[in-house]
Amino acid sequence: LALDAGVGVPQLPAALLRECERAGRDPATASVTVFVSPDGRSVSDYEHAGADRVVFTVPSTLDRDPFALVSEIAHAQGLAS
Repeated sequence: LALDAGVGVPQLPAALLRECERAGRDPATASVTVFVSPDGRSVSDYEHAGADRVVFTVPSTLDRDPFALVSEIAHAQGLAS
């Protein structure tokens, strides 16, 4: 199932339920992956909204090391020491 990119975090549970019902699928069997750019929300915000995974998209540019950016995100999220 794919949800509209405009679905906000607070609307995620209701949108997931609606789409599962539309597809005739048990919501308990759905796995939720959220693709986001680093936006200041915490991973726990997405987790509480029902996400199983959060994938942060990062730009691949010559002026910025993407691995350093991933490290910054992990530290900001409290996921790295």
